[in-house]
Amino acid sequence: MKTQVKNNLFSNNDTESLDLKNDYFTSHLITYIGNKRRLLPFLYKSFLKIREKVGKEKLIILDGFVGSGSTARILKSFGLQV
Repeated sequence: MKTQVKNNLFSNNDTESLDLKNDYFTSHLITYIGNKRRLLPFLYKSFLKIREKVGKEKLIILDGFVGSGSTARILKSFGLQV
């Protein structure tokens, strides 16, 4: 499964292609040392793999290192409960 970044937030209402430069993922976030904004592409691909391995569309995730909320926003884009 190859993930591609598209110009719109979702392509065909799926999470196979997600625009991580969309304002939803970049604006109104606190920028501080240690934020995960640069890791978003890696995290996105990792969450895709986790969801595929677990075999469930709906998961409940705890973000124990929440800060600016960038990771939570990616998880929410999957329709997951954070």
